[in-house]
Amino acid sequence: SSVSAAKAIAEALAGGPSGEARRFAHFVDGVAIEWGHMRLAGKNAPPREGVLRFLADVRQQLADALEADDVTVLLVVPPDPAKVGGKQLAWLDKAVDLFAVMTYDYNAASDRPKENAPMPWLTGVMKKLAAAAPNVPRRKLLVGLNLYGYRFSATPAPPKAATGADAVKILGSVRQRAKASDPSLTVKQLRERPMLSWATEAREHSFEHYIPKKGIEWVFFPSIASLLHRVQFA
Repeated sequence: SSVSAAKAIAEALAGGPSGEARRFAHFVDGVAIEWGHMRLAGKNAPPREGVLRFLADVRQQLADALEADDVTVLLVVPPDPAKVGGKQLAWLDKAVDLFAVMTYDYNAASDRPKENAPMPWLTGVMKKLAAAAPNVPRRKLLVGLNLYGYRFSATPAPPKAATGADAVKILGSVRQRAKASDPSLTVKQLRERPMLSWATEAREHSFEHYIPKKGIEWVFFPSIASLLHRVQFA
């Protein structure tokens, strides 16, 4: 049932059945529910009443487990109006404190090298969603930030995830190989290998490098500069 499912979630978040939860109250004050790519709109969408009842039950059960007056409920929604649009946000508004829009993974299903979350796409998604749900306060619509990127190989294959730390590690290994093959290279010359590329429109950094016996790899990663543009927009 909705109540039993919500209770199980609450106990997992709170650290166990009520009574053990006090020591977690300082660390947990809400729950993020990722609706992911499930539809809330269209023929295959679950009943509205069932969704609202589940969200209300999660809120109540978690508050009870934490012995709190209330908790924050954040709903993660896909950036696709065909799945979650303005109408759905309107009736979810009273049941949810915040909406986190999945404005990342623009290219997750692609094997072609391209940006993770181009700014024109990201801003377009958020503006359309806000316009479609004018009664939902803008402060409740959160921009999802990509704190990871992707590595694309020369052969058709799903991309591999890459964090900023991964990008730094790859850059270091590329420069080590360059120094080994040409000891005369200066520090300045090594810093330019490989050359970082900035996509002016997408506002993301990337670079390409050669992997021995494997070919060229393209790396798109979340640099501080790219994240700054997204934070400023939000």
